[in-house]
Amino acid sequence: MNHYTGLDVSLEKTAICILNEDGIVIRELVVASDPAAIAQALYEVAPSFQRVGLEAGALAPWRPGSMQVLPV
Repeated sequence: MNHYTGLDVSLEKTAICILNEDGIVIRELVVASDPAAIAQALYEVAPSFQRVGLEAGALAPWRPGSMQVLPV
């Protein structure tokens, strides 16, 4: 099954919404704005994701490079 996620980033917290391939929300959670915390939260739901969407804000640019080194 394909999974999709969106990340809404702030200085201290990141809101995560995970959808299944039918577009149904299967999990919503908030974690620390830390790549390891985000990766752990995602991996607990699914071992991989078809797509990860990041908000287009000033705090998002560090995330893609940071996430590439993690098992997400």
